[in-house]
Amino acid sequence: MKYAIILMTGLVIGLAACKDDPVDPYFEDVCTGEYSDLQLYGWRRIAGPVMAVEGVNSLGLNMETRCIRVGVSSRDVIPQAEAKLTELEIPLDAVTFHYFEGVEFAL
Repeated sequence: MKYAIILMTGLVIGLAACKDDPVDPYFEDVCTGEYSDLQLYGWRRIAGPVMAVEGVNSLGLNMETRCIRVGVSSRDVIPQAEAKLTELEIPLDAVTFHYFEGVEFAL
């Protein structure tokens, strides 16, 4: 089992067990778009409302893979999260989704 430190505005707010499914393209850490750091940071700044989608449990940037990373509790959440990101005019090819199983935050 992998662990991911979830960051919010530079502060560690918790530790969550995460499960990446390498077979499912939704859960690969590869973005198909090629965007500048400035574009990614800008989109991450306006992506906050996606956290209001039930089942979305984390949001961040992975600058190594150049992706906006959205943590979800189930694959069923992805269409609603994609709809919200599209509404916010964030291109889906700049986003990856990750399944976080049984998220429990510990401070």
